Parts: sequence; C-alpha cells; structure tokens
Amino acid sequence: MPVSYPQRIATIVASGFLVVIGLAMASAARATPVSYTAGHGDIRLVYDQAAPSFSMVYDFDGSAVPVSLRGTTVAPAEIVTVVPNNQTAPSQNSLLRPAGSQWDFLGVPAGGRIWYLPQASTSGVPFLGVSAEGLGSSTNWQGANPAILFAVAGVTQKPLPTSVVSAWDFGGAGGALRVLWSTATEPWTNAMNTFVGSHAHYNIGFSHQGTYQVQLQATGTRADGTVVTSPPTTYTFQVVPEPAGLALLAAAGLAGLTGLARRRAVR
Repeated sequence: MPVSYPQRIATIVASGFLVVIGLAMASAARATPVSYTAGHGDIRLVYDQAAPSFSMVYDFDGSAVPVSLRGTTVAPAEIVTVVPNNQTAPSQNSLLRPAGSQWDFLGVPAGGRIWYLPQASTSGVPFLGVSAEGLGSSTNWQGANPAILFAVAGVTQKPLPTSVVSAWDFGGAGGALRVLWSTATEPWTNAMNTFVGSHAHYNIGFSHQGTYQVQLQATGTRADGTVVTSPPTTYTFQVVPEPAGLALLAAAGLAGLTGLARRRAVR
C-alpha cells in the first residue's frame, strides 16, 4: 500500500527522534562515572620523565568491584569511590572518635562517628592505596629514602562547611598514631610520604556522610634538584549513600560500563 506524505514525514521524524535519543544515551554512558565499591585499587602516579611531570590515575587489580574495573587504569573523573555503611563488618570502616586532643584531626567531637576506608583489606569496602611505583630507580630521586608527598590541595565539594577529610596510621615509633592528612584546622596537615618504588595503604576518613571532591597533588624531587609535581586532581568519594542513592550509583555504574569497556589503559 502506498505510504502517504504525512506518514513518511512522521516516520522520518520518529526515526530522527530515536537517533537523537540513542546518541544522548551513548553520550551519558560515556560520561557517567563508575562506582568503585570494593577490592583493591591505587591512586597511582604516571611519570613523564621528559617534561618532567606527574599525572594521577586510578589503577585497579584483579579484586576490584565492579569486575569491569579489574586490570584497568582509569582517569579519576570517571570513578566515584564509595565509602559504605559496611553491613559485613560495620566497626571496620566507621568508628566513634576517642577522647583526647590527639584525635582532633578527625573533625568531630569525642564520641562522634566518622567513616573511613581502612588501611587493611576489608570485605565490602574499597581497599584504596597510593602508589609511587613506576618512577624509575630510587637513585634518580633526592634523599637516602626518597619519597613522594601525596597532599590534599583542596576540597571543592563536601557535605557541610565543617566536614573534614583525614588520613592516619599507626606507623610511628612503637606503633604511635601518625596524622597524614587533616583539613580540620589551618594550615592543613599533609604528611603522606610514600617511598619511591612502593605503594602503601592508610586509613582515609570523612567526618560526615555525603559527597566529597578532594583535590590531590603529588610532589617529588629528582636527584638533580628538579621538583616534579602533578596538577591538582579531583577524586570523588561518596560516603554512606542513602539506599536510593545506592540504586542510582548502581545504575550509573551499569551505564558507565559501556564507556569503560572502550577505554584504553594508561600505562
């Protein structure tokens, strides 16, 4: 049966609409960050010796969740690290701040709760480290035990004006508390030094639930005295998403898988 002119126009318009929708969905899939929810990953440096300069990426191994992240190196803008309300072991990634002024760096009063990414591998929680591997021989860097400083350069988004980002371990003499990051008071504490050629894990804490966009910057000094830095690089953390937020993050992660599959690893 011949198709009338109005029908042809309607068909063309409908087809064009579907194409536009398809392109929009594909664009959204490429732009949607993937939620990193468990397993091992590192904040890793990429060293351009010629420049010289650093850039910062995520580097995931074979235990990362979702599985699409395993064995990939991904730009920080494409990832949201989820700090969960851990159902398997809630005491292993949240704590009530102890009494004593040495804990002021956490940014909550004694007895207040904070959430954190643990220094030790914990089921159901991202095991996030920092890596100064791949920088060549340590003799190319200044010092007997050369290290790279990973510093908090800025916090461009946080749940409350008083929200604090912190990091700590018990690596001091005799297992003493060491404060590595704290944005609780000015000047901020930045003492996260990681030896060249190694990677390390620390407790990374957040004083309130919500979204944090943390700008990290790495600095090292070569043997010839040249200071090498990275530009401030934003890493996004979602601390204890609400159940509805978890569903949205899961949907976003699924949407991002298509784009992630196309990404070429940065090595």
